[in-house]
Amino acid sequence: MSCLLRAEAISKTYDTHMGWFRKHSQVALHNVSFELHEGKSLAVMGNNGSGKSTLAAIIAGAIAPTSGELFFQGTKLLSGDFKNRAQNIRMVFQDSEASLNPHKTIGKQLHEALWFNTKLTLTQRNDLITSTLLRVGLLDEHRVFYPYMMSNGQRQRACIARAIILNPKVLVADEALANLDTSVRAQILNLLLDLQDDFKMSYIFITHSPEIAHHMADHVLVLKDGAVESYSLTTTAIEK
Repeated sequence: MSCLLRAEAISKTYDTHMGWFRKHSQVALHNVSFELHEGKSLAVMGNNGSGKSTLAAIIAGAIAPTSGELFFQGTKLLSGDFKNRAQNIRMVFQDSEASLNPHKTIGKQLHEALWFNTKLTLTQRNDLITSTLLRVGLLDEHRVFYPYMMSNGQRQRACIARAIILNPKVLVADEALANLDTSVRAQILNLLLDLQDDFKMSYIFITHSPEIAHHMADHVLVLKDGAVESYSLTTTAIEK
């Protein structure tokens, strides 16, 4: 089984200037390494402030590491290669309402992802939007909905649709289930499992939940104060 995404000694330090001559450095990540294989899932756990979301942002290309390197399919990911990241590594955030543009319909937001990253015709884009909405459990009519017209679970499905519409290899879910009711959370979990089977995607779950980690992940990476506390197989992976 080939390695899809590899992190080597990823570190991130934030510098805060305190007055003219003083500078305070805060280490968010220190020498974090892991491997993610094709079709597999990695759960990243830790307390608040452990560096989980910083790691997710670095993987998605939102911020650059202070040191260390990321490799995708054996090729080093450059910080400025936004198109390659946008096509292959997509992200679903915790707050679906904040991550969607309130002034644009769901269809428009899906259309923009295709417009900027593909050479599909208008008809092909519309067909793909329809099939993607249906695949995540929404209706084609939802393309004309604004985010405020949808429930929290529907908005998260729309965010997942936006993430998978480019057929990425890696999906990063940053506490994407935390704001959902228990029943809706179970539905979204099952949807993500089905999508992984259909599209052979690899997942990185940023989560506080041991249950989600056990149910969804093959490996668990535990961070403490920005460093790796443990990196191990889950019992689910062992049972497989």
